[in-house]
Amino acid sequence: MSEHDVGLFFSAFSADFLCVLCMIENIWNGLLLGALYLVCGRNLAVPVIAHAVGDTLDFILIYLGKYPGMR
Repeated sequence: MSEHDVGLFFSAFSADFLCVLCMIENIWNGLLLGALYLVCGRNLAVPVIAHAVGDTLDFILIYLGKYPGMR
């Protein structure tokens, strides 16, 4: 299974599968993290840290009420 297949698989079975834009965003994120993994010499720590930073920023924006799409 290639990195692209993993991104598609993850997106198809994520909790946001009912939202087409959410699915596209998940595919895009999977492809970017997969590319980051390859560019960094198959060092898994780099995309894991990038994913954690992204999730932390999302959490902070949700807490502050500034997350896109939230009222």
